[in-house]
Amino acid sequence: MVQKDHPNISVRTLIGFKTNQGQDRGRDYFKITKREDYVAKMTILQKGYIVFPTMSDKKTWVFLDGVKLPGINYKEGAAKKNLPTVSVTMVDGKEQVHVRFPNNVLDQFREYAMCEYKAIKEAIDMDLKPEEVIANFDNKDQGKYFSSLTGVYDKDGNFISFVDKKAGYEESLKIAEETFFDPNKISVEQQRDMINELLMRQT
Repeated sequence: MVQKDHPNISVRTLIGFKTNQGQDRGRDYFKITKREDYVAKMTILQKGYIVFPTMSDKKTWVFLDGVKLPGINYKEGAAKKNLPTVSVTMVDGKEQVHVRFPNNVLDQFREYAMCEYKAIKEAIDMDLKPEEVIANFDNKDQGKYFSSLTGVYDKDGNFISFVDKKAGYEESLKIAEETFFDPNKISVEQQRDMINELLMRQT
């Protein structure tokens, strides 16, 4: 029996990566960076294709066209506004990739950071009785240090750590507040920029 409305499925091959910069002649899959690999696969998803796993040490890999994944449509709807924007520029002959995540994504990470901040302040303010102390947690001050947002990068690219066990948890918290959490010193947009920098360095 022949299916009348069968999908038009095709397999496409990625053979390389090339930007729109005049000096860029392109590179095959072996020569692209991790960021370029991320950008390529994100672009493929945005076009509505399905990314296949990269198998073995091949110079090329394929992706699928003609099939929509349920609940995933990057061409329209909510998924599109959750995607980062990517810009590529050439500086002194070297490629510079900048990724900017949308504000709703950055704000979600801001909420995570704020929850951790409040939990740390609560742990510091607690006056526990000896029988209330949790072994290897309260007695080692584990709950008084940041474990998720352990620091941020300043404008010069220097990492400012929020965990300094030599200085102690109170000094560590003070650094975190002055650098990130104090609303009188740090704006929401500055917080977004710092979180975006952290995320970009992980891509």
